[in-house]
Amino acid sequence: ADPLDRINYAVALAREGKSAEALAQLDRLLSDAPPDSDPLKLADVHALKGAMTTGDPVAAIESFETALGLNSSHAEALNNFAWLLVTSEQSGIYNPRRAVELARKAVRLRPDETNFQGTLAVALAGDGQDDEAAAVLVEAQRLGPINGNVNPQLPDLVRAAQSRHTAKP
Repeated sequence: ADPLDRINYAVALAREGKSAEALAQLDRLLSDAPPDSDPLKLADVHALKGAMTTGDPVAAIESFETALGLNSSHAEALNNFAWLLVTSEQSGIYNPRRAVELARKAVRLRPDETNFQGTLAVALAGDGQDDEAAAVLVEAQRLGPINGNVNPQLPDLVRAAQSRHTAKP
């Protein structure tokens, strides 16, 4: 079958809550990929796999790292990887400094993307860069209505990241 159809099928499975089946579909797609496959398209599949691997952050990190190894400018992989790093409850995964680095790159690639600005705001807050986090939060909130992507919880997420930074030993 057409790879795009297989990707769309995996997305549909994930939306139905069938994450294991969706991930298996992506794994089959990757294993069936010819050796001369377009690395940018493979990066898309690995980035999608990382985004779908919410229950296993180590596997998600591996997928994001692979995606970025194939395409270091994959904006969605950068953003989603940053989000994972700054929101993880696992101390071995939580890494706001790296999240800032990844989120900054995503925002440089797509400065008008509301979600990317929001991720950067949370990452900056998690890294203790409160003044810049506040400025980026304002930009994310400005872009939300323009992009039809308003997140009313974003200020709370930034405050939670600030609190987590302040509370760390």
